[in-house]
Amino acid sequence: MSKMHRSVLAILVLSLGWSAGCNKTTQITEVQGASTGTMIGIVSLYEMDGTPSASSAGVDVAILGTNRHATTDSTGHFVFDSLPAGYYQMEFTKPGFSTYITDLPEPFVGSDTLWLRQEGTLYRINNWKVTIDSIQVTSLVQPGNPPDTIFYLKSGASSFTVLDSNGKTFYANGQPPTLTFFLGQTPNIDYHDTSTFFSRFFARQYNNTNFMSIYSGSTKSDTVYLAAYPTSGTSPFCFYYSGDTMKYFFTGLGQRSNVVKIVLP
Repeated sequence: MSKMHRSVLAILVLSLGWSAGCNKTTQITEVQGASTGTMIGIVSLYEMDGTPSASSAGVDVAILGTNRHATTDSTGHFVFDSLPAGYYQMEFTKPGFSTYITDLPEPFVGSDTLWLRQEGTLYRINNWKVTIDSIQVTSLVQPGNPPDTIFYLKSGASSFTVLDSNGKTFYANGQPPTLTFFLGQTPNIDYHDTSTFFSRFFARQYNNTNFMSIYSGSTKSDTVYLAAYPTSGTSPFCFYYSGDTMKYFFTGLGQRSNVVKIVLP
């Protein structure tokens, strides 16, 4: 390795991003290299409208599988000193913002220079109010693999209304806000509890739109329920690997809308 790459400084540049109930156990494995080193990183925070936050202070940076934590300053920088060589996966949290986990453990080799090229954004969780008016079921299809049923939903021109804290229609960067939809067999839909819904999807265009869903075991005249959550950023999911298993969790979801009853034809 050239002298250019020899340093006691390891740099982690992160603009954190998209992103329930995830397994955060990560194996820390020794790698060949110096025994310890210093890792410096940068975290970027963004507001609901997509503009940078005035300060990036107060983000908790946790190395999963260890008890090591660091906190960002106003510029978003954090430091881990005397960090042993190993493979590390990090979680970034701040109250009121979406959570982010780096998708794969990255090798840290102590005094060797480390470049982690993670990209994304960490958004402030929104305070939008979502209201659902009416949804029409346009068709019900029994596919070739019963007992699953496919049904199609049609929204009207104003089926979904999204208002900000001032009661005005909210747009982020000139675009309608993303909504994440959940369908359940009871009205007690809660995205934290996967037993309360059987289908979920997200969309930025949802008025005058057709949606498709698959429902196991449904029959005609069954009743299902629909709820929506305002979503910070463009996706409600954060995907990452734990060992060889890909996992995901919901992140950046705001307050749930009203719940609408839908009777399948």
